[in-house]
Amino acid sequence: MAAFGASDAAAAGGSVQTLRTANINVTGSDLVLICGMCEEEAFSLTKGFTWDPDGNAEAMTGSFANINVGTHMGAEMEYLDNPTAANAPVEGDMGIDTVDEWIVFGLFATAADDIVVTDIGTDSFASNGTSLSSTVLNAASGDLLVDMAAIGSQQAMTDGGANQTTQESDVSVGSYLRMSVSTQEGSNATMSWTFSDALYGGIHIAVRIPDVPGAGNPKGPLSGVPLHGVLAGPIG
Repeated sequence: MAAFGASDAAAAGGSVQTLRTANINVTGSDLVLICGMCEEEAFSLTKGFTWDPDGNAEAMTGSFANINVGTHMGAEMEYLDNPTAANAPVEGDMGIDTVDEWIVFGLFATAADDIVVTDIGTDSFASNGTSLSSTVLNAASGDLLVDMAAIGSQQAMTDGGANQTTQESDVSVGSYLRMSVSTQEGSNATMSWTFSDALYGGIHIAVRIPDVPGAGNPKGPLSGVPLHGVLAGPIG
């Protein structure tokens, strides 16, 4: 099954355009890298990520979602199919250097098939709220689900229960911004977070990392078709 490898997150409390996680040791086979960022000004920016910026400098394959709500909250998640294995950071680029509070994370999984960009679920609110919850489309046994929850208040965040494993907990910066990241086995498609009343908005993005197809499953026109006639052996 698709499995969590490692992750890291970093926060910026000053006006900086780029922000890097610590090194994430991406190893194994059939890899997928998930990256996300959130910010507290709800700018409509062309945000972006780079894996291993000082080495292979790989851009992301595509974007899951880019959501802005109210006047304080924005968040985005992107992915990279088949990243080159390295011990390196994820770099987020905000596009401008005037966002005061923002957070970036990177997370990789092994035994993962290529991403289906529409297999996601999202939730958000623009002002007050106490929870975020999303149901990921097409989640199946063997998949790994990854979510990011961001709120516009400095309050502790609690994941949705026994099925979720928090990987990056209560990453916070400044006066307004807080984020957590968790993973979950794909047979449980709903992911959620609760917290005290967040005053300035909240955003949740949950995505599916498909399980890599197992070995021993031949593909082709004869797969699963009974053999007859000459293909079944000599006739006599």
